[in-house]
Amino acid sequence: MVLQNALGTTLMAGATVGFICTAVTLVVGVVMLQFMVKKAQANGEHFVAKATDKFDDDAVCPNGWLALVPLALTLILINIKIDGAQLVPTAFGVVLGAALAYIMLRKYKTPDAKVLELTGNGIKNAVSAAANTSAVVGFGSVVKAAVGFPVLCEAIENIPGPPLVAVALATTLIAGICGSGSGGLGIAAPILKPIFVDGLGVNVNVLHRMMMIASSGLDSMPHNGFVVTVINGVCGETHKDAYMPVFWLTVVTPLIATAVGVVLFTLFPNLP
Repeated sequence: MVLQNALGTTLMAGATVGFICTAVTLVVGVVMLQFMVKKAQANGEHFVAKATDKFDDDAVCPNGWLALVPLALTLILINIKIDGAQLVPTAFGVVLGAALAYIMLRKYKTPDAKVLELTGNGIKNAVSAAANTSAVVGFGSVVKAAVGFPVLCEAIENIPGPPLVAVALATTLIAGICGSGSGGLGIAAPILKPIFVDGLGVNVNVLHRMMMIASSGLDSMPHNGFVVTVINGVCGETHKDAYMPVFWLTVVTPLIATAVGVVLFTLFPNLP
């Protein structure tokens, strides 16, 4: 939503390259993960349960393809257009997808989980996401008004090489400084659009997708809030023991996908 508001684009801007880069991320990530697991097994490492771990051997899980149906419906609904107008607004499409997910998968929910409690958690998470997005947009406005803003713009504009390389580098660095992909996008979008779209003629849909891909490169550095929460809070591990696999999967792999995106958009700039 940050880029859609800042650039005036749609959810599916540059989607073809986006899907290809997602596939690259998936394949490279799986290969890296298998390599790390085999290496750990060869070193005699194994799973050790913690006191907080809970296991339900009798749990019945839905088929993976069935679980994807609500998500697929949501994507289809919000992308159907009649006379150029969106048939179902994004918010309503998400609500319909959530309702379908509950109808199709309700028999798989944890027996003691109450519907109102689940709904309350969903609302709480939605409010938190909206507040975070609003804060990011506001922070970007403050950065844009700062004294050093023109210096930053000039530095980005003078990055050597093709324009998309500069877009990728600028977005990745800003996201890394913020420790957040969404935070980096909120700051980078108003900076990069005038330089690359208005000034250099880069397609705004290409800019949208390139920034989305590049924002995942350095956003999961050790100081990232989500990384700290997962490693320390959820898993009960230390950065020393757990961060290196996170680095390979969430930093190196997205950087490879970013390079693929730059190449594809450079060779095929008009892909939908």
